[in-house]
This record gives sequence, C-alpha cells and structure tokens, in this order.
Amino acid sequence: MGKKFDEEYDEQETNLFDFLRECSESEENDVSKASYNDGEQSGEASVIGVKEAEPEEDDKQIYTGSEDSLLYGDDAEDCSDYYTDESEQNGIGDNYIDYAKNYLSDENEIDGIKNGTKKRRSNDRQHTFSLTFVIVMTAVITATAVIAGFGLLSGFDFGGLFGEESNIETDDTENSANIKLPVTDKQAESQKEPAAGEKKLQMENTLEETGSLILVNYAHEYMFPETKLVNLYSAKNGDYKISTIDIMLDRETVEALNSMTGDFVKETGKRDLLISSGFRSYDEQLELYSSAVESKGIDYAKKYISQPGCSEYHTGMSFDMSVYTDDGAVMKLDKSEEYSWILENCWEYGFVRRFDDAKADITGVSGKEWLFRYVGRPAAYFMTAEGISLEEYIELVMTKDYKHRLGFNEKSGKRYEVYFVPVMDGDYTDVTVPDEPGVTYDISGTNCGGFIVTLSFE
Repeated sequence: MGKKFDEEYDEQETNLFDFLRECSESEENDVSKASYNDGEQSGEASVIGVKEAEPEEDDKQIYTGSEDSLLYGDDAEDCSDYYTDESEQNGIGDNYIDYAKNYLSDENEIDGIKNGTKKRRSNDRQHTFSLTFVIVMTAVITATAVIAGFGLLSGFDFGGLFGEESNIETDDTENSANIKLPVTDKQAESQKEPAAGEKKLQMENTLEETGSLILVNYAHEYMFPETKLVNLYSAKNGDYKISTIDIMLDRETVEALNSMTGDFVKETGKRDLLISSGFRSYDEQLELYSSAVESKGIDYAKKYISQPGCSEYHTGMSFDMSVYTDDGAVMKLDKSEEYSWILENCWEYGFVRRFDDAKADITGVSGKEWLFRYVGRPAAYFMTAEGISLEEYIELVMTKDYKHRLGFNEKSGKRYEVYFVPVMDGDYTDVTVPDEPGVTYDISGTNCGGFIVTLSFE
C-alpha cells in the first residue's frame, strides 16, 4: 500500500516539474521575439548617427551614503562622492552594506544577496529601532519635565521622594557678623492669650533700633533713632580725664561710667583714666574714614576705621579708654597691673571690651582693644564669663523664646533669664513677660529684627 502511494506521488511531482519547465521555455521564446523586434526598430536610429546610450554600470560602481541623508536630513554628511568598486566590495563580503536604492528589483535583489545586501536589511531594522528608542525616550523626558514643572509651581517638596528634607535656607554661615532672624510663626504667637502669672506688652516696632543690646557693624547699619545724649564734660565726676569737652554719650552709659571710675579710684587711688571718642554722627564718621583713606590707604581704613553708618560710636554707648600718665604719655590699660582692675571688673557696671582681636573673624574689626561698649550688667557678665562677642551673644539669644530661655547665675548668685521676640508685621510687637512678684524685666532692641527680654529674679 505504502509503495504504491510513493510511486503515484513521484509521478505527480514529475508531471508538475515538466509543466513548469514548458511554461518557462514559452516565456523565454516570447522575450527573445520581443528583443528581436526592438533591435529592428532601433536600427534606423543608429544609422543616422544617434549614439545609443550606454547602459549604466550599476554592477561596477555602487553608491553609498544616500540613506544617511534620508535618516538625518540636512545634518548628514554628503557622501555622494564615495563609491566602491564591485571587486573591492566582493572582498569584504557580508560586512558591506549597500545603500544604493530603497527598493530593489527581483534581479538586483538576487545580486544583492551575493554582494551582502541582506546585511543591509538587517541594519535597517537597527536604524528603525534606534529612531523608535529616541522617540520613546524623548516622550518620557518631556513628560517628566512637565510633571516636575507642575510640581514646582504647586509647591511640592521633591526632597521627600528621596528621603531628604527640603532645605531652602540661605544664611551665609561664614559671615557671622550678619545675624539672621530665626524662622517662627509670628501670627500664632501673637494670637496666644497670656497665661496666669503672665502679661503681654505692646512694643513699638521703631524701638527695635534702640536699647543697650543693639548691634551695629558692617552688616547691621545704624538707623540713627532719637537718643538721650548728654555732654560728658557736664555729667562726669572728678575721677577721670576727658580728651575734649565736646564728647557726647548716652545718659545710662555716663551713669555706669561714673560709678565704675569712682570705685576704681577707691581701689587704686588713681585718677588718670582718659576717656575719648564718644558719639559720632554719620558725617563725622565719613570725614574720619575719608581722611584715613587719603592718608594711609583704603586697606588701612577698612581694617581700623568703620565705614559711615557701621560704627559703634554712632550708638553713644561706646567710648575709648586709656591711661594718661603724669608724664603726659598715653598708655593702654593692659600695660599695668593697677589698671587691669578695669578689665576684670568692668562687667559689673555693664561694660565689655567690644573688639577682641581673637574675635576679629566674627566682629570684622581688629586693633581696637581700647573701645568699650555698654551692654548692661546681665549681658556683660555672660559675655565675659563665656568669652564671646556681642554678635555671638545676640545670635545665641535668638534661639531662645519665652518658654525656652537662656538662664544663668552671676557670681553674686543673682538669676537672669533671657529670650528673644521677633518683630511682628505692623506697628507693634506683642511681648510676653512674667507678671510675678520679685521678677523685673528689661527690653532692648537688637537692630537685627527683634527684641531681647532680660528677666531678673530677686
């Protein structure tokens, strides 16, 4: 049964191949006849001198590079002068990529297989994949940019996506003289009602520029508010000398100075302390600074002379102190053990040596160890005990509020507690203070955007 079936199948197959061969021979005869007729029709043309065009030698010279122009447009390199001989092409086999035509005829396709054109088609798929990848990635990046832009406009915190907190602080930590306000909820603080044993005061915001703890330096310019200045010559006692009768100082500063020099005389018996350089106006400081620039240069002026508006002398609470000997010589305080009493005890009267050379990187001033500043007894004690500048003290107190105060006891055992209240919008700032027996308070502006409240406990 199987053998008979195989014989019938072979016979049908043979008949099929014979049929296809006959069709092919018939088609070739038709083509030959057509070619013969064409030759007869073109005979006249060759006789009258029209030269028959030579066939293009596509098989000998193959153009490369045109597809680069199709892919990349005007940015593609012009490769029209690059040709490859077929003999050279055959030597590289499948590594050759034929960019001659986008569409091949059946006959050229067969030649292309021999010359490695099949490799070109594979490369087409690579180009298509590359273009698709570029398009997809462009779409993804565009969508991401749109989402990010929308998130930024809506205030979304992207830091949380990466497990980090958003940080928008802009403080210059290297510039210590430039003290910035802490971030607080001022409106919420102002709306709180005082608890039992407390009261709320209203401070005019203009007072933030006044007080014994205001800061004046190259980063915090003095605003020249109305102050109570007195003539030192008229208000002084007989326990010290002055350089000129025109010196003006803050009234509270003069009272503390008289008290300190009186005790100094009782302790040492000497009356040769010299006070000079009290309050200076803006114009006086400008003249002094300009003169220093002209005589000693800009570098010297910047180092030893404060610019107008940034001088401690504007406050009326600063002055120069030295020793005027019987021989008519001026001597620094730390040149004698007798006068070291001033440096050791000046804090008890509310004075500090304003510019310590060791703090020059913070204060921005050096070489002025003779300048004393009145800051009040509590601050003077803490600054002296801790060895810090006025800039550092204010910056520390700024981190404290009514419920989290800076507390300390001085040598006598007296208790002080200090905190900061930032200035509120508008004309007034609410300041909460204790309303208890035995507790007094002092409120000073800082010229840094708030008030420092100092509580004293009996």
